[in-house]
Amino acid sequence: MIEGVSRLIERLGGEDEFLRSSKDTIDREKYNVMAAREAFAAWLDELLRGFSAEAKRRNLGPPGPGPVGTAAADRPVHSVLRFPVRGDAADEFADGFGRLRVFEHASRQPGFRAARLLRPLAQGEPFLVVAEWDSLEAYDGWLENPVRERLAAELQPLLGGDMAGGVYRAAFAAEGRSR
Repeated sequence: MIEGVSRLIERLGGEDEFLRSSKDTIDREKYNVMAAREAFAAWLDELLRGFSAEAKRRNLGPPGPGPVGTAAADRPVHSVLRFPVRGDAADEFADGFGRLRVFEHASRQPGFRAARLLRPLAQGEPFLVVAEWDSLEAYDGWLENPVRERLAAELQPLLGGDMAGGVYRAAFAAEGRSR
């Protein structure tokens, strides 16, 4: 199958530097399947990651405003909230967050994508909630949701100060190999 990819690139690659370089690598590594199967599998995973990254770059372009890629208004937004939890209430806050099913409720809000509650490793630092939304309007809808207000009121007694936060759009992103 990898030989077929090499031939396809040879026919269609033309002057494309990425494809030419990929073909050279494929032709150099393709016989490792017989000699070092594990190394070949690792190389194949790396090759696929490279093709995937190149496809994203070509189709989405770099993040940020500009004529190439996705317009800023079409990219998701990230809410980052800081909860200054009382020192004696960290466990209770984390447990309460789960018990109240905060993210389950948020996931019912149109435009919700994902969220994480981050517990600080250093005592005295705030808990963080990082959530991803389709748009600023989607996040604003959650802020206006009466369910969110009820959940916040239940967690409020565990805080040692005012909750704060902001909304962001990714300027750059990367994904690691380990997962």
